[in-house]
Amino acid sequence: MENKHPLQPAIEALNDFLKGVMIANMVDAVTMVGEYPELVELIYNLKDDTVDNVSRAVPTVQQTVLSYVFKNAVEKQKEQEEKTSLFSGISKNLCN
Repeated sequence: MENKHPLQPAIEALNDFLKGVMIANMVDAVTMVGEYPELVELIYNLKDDTVDNVSRAVPTVQQTVLSYVFKNAVEKQKEQEEKTSLFSGISKNLCN
């Protein structure tokens, strides 16, 4: 019979809690941008992994979300510049 440290159940409960918090935060971040449903599924699959491995996934998920947000911001800026340019061209033609 294996001797467990008296605090082992508390440590395991804390690890499960921490994994749950990290997983919930990652899922919230990914679903907030409304993309990557396959990533959400992969994140949920981490529930059976170690707290160390779950914590290693956090920066990757953060980078994915930031990249998506940045890409969309750049695309919206380009669209806005095109609309402004088009409007400027039309107004110049009308004024002449």
